[in-house]
Amino acid sequence: MKKIFKNRHVLIVCSGSSLKRYWNKIDKFIKENKVVTIGCNHVNNMLIPDYNIWASIYRWGKCGKYVDKKSNLFFAPVFSKKLIRKYWKGSYQIYNETDPLLGRKKYKTIYNCFKQVGAVSIVWAYHGGASKISVVGMDGYTYYSKKELKTKEYSQHSEGKGITVKSYRFGKKQDKFLGKKLKKLYKYSQKKYGFNFEILTPTIHNEYYNSKVLDIKELS
Repeated sequence: MKKIFKNRHVLIVCSGSSLKRYWNKIDKFIKENKVVTIGCNHVNNMLIPDYNIWASIYRWGKCGKYVDKKSNLFFAPVFSKKLIRKYWKGSYQIYNETDPLLGRKKYKTIYNCFKQVGAVSIVWAYHGGASKISVVGMDGYTYYSKKELKTKEYSQHSEGKGITVKSYRFGKKQDKFLGKKLKKLYKYSQKKYGFNFEILTPTIHNEYYNSKVLDIKELS
């Protein structure tokens, strides 16, 4: 794989509601650290990412019309050309890294192994030669309780209100899956690359959360 992030600090921007809640701090961090940004699915309501990787056909159907021509677009191998062209007429690439890394032989690509776009982006940054990897907006679908989300005062995404995925049960399953993958990736990355990724905004994945970088004192 081409080392497109060689010796750069990469900030992976996921679309959790903390992205909007702490945007002023995140925006300041981006400007002061001159990071390369990877936007995960739809984050164009907050910024124009340098790279925008799409892994959710569902999110693309709802938010693909908001992509910006200034971003370099990458898509998971589940996307067809016809589906991409519905909203995007420019050039793009399919992220089809065939090294399954932590997966078994049944996984043919990185996407098949990790599935969730945030985790896929972390692996991509490592493969691309990043010297430091930070993550924002990786809250977890169950960061807020089902009861809290039903009030619509809280949300799973920086856009929309309440439950913004198929169901709370689906989100819980996805959080559990991601938790297992992050645990393996954290151990693997330290051994192979000599450094770990860290999450800078409140998250259910607390073992990777560093609240000091953005000086976030509240947890919810």
